[in-house]
Amino acid sequence: MKMPVCCLLLGIAYFLWVKFTGLSLPCPFHYLTGYYCPGCGITTMILSLSAGDIPSAFAANRALFVLAPVIIWLIIQDQTGLLMQTAKQRQAHKALLLMVLICLLAYGVMRNVYPI
Repeated sequence: MKMPVCCLLLGIAYFLWVKFTGLSLPCPFHYLTGYYCPGCGITTMILSLSAGDIPSAFAANRALFVLAPVIIWLIIQDQTGLLMQTAKQRQAHKALLLMVLICLLAYGVMRNVYPI
């Protein structure tokens, strides 16, 4: 089984576990440092989205809420090779991935410096 499929199945299993038990894993970065990482709030965001609560999903993790479609598109593109036949297209894919990573890192810093 390919890695993305395994990750998807693990993610679905974790989602169902949290939804039905209310028990979730704490963020190790937040636990050790007291700071929020760029991914803190993703479980709350996904649970809120599954309940149709868009404002709560956005509040849980603004950056991932906005970037999720781009990240999903990048993953699909990477796994299928769609639109990455030429060197220029592969370079654009890498540039977009780098921009997403920079945005997430900047968000991780900003959410701790200027908490909302």
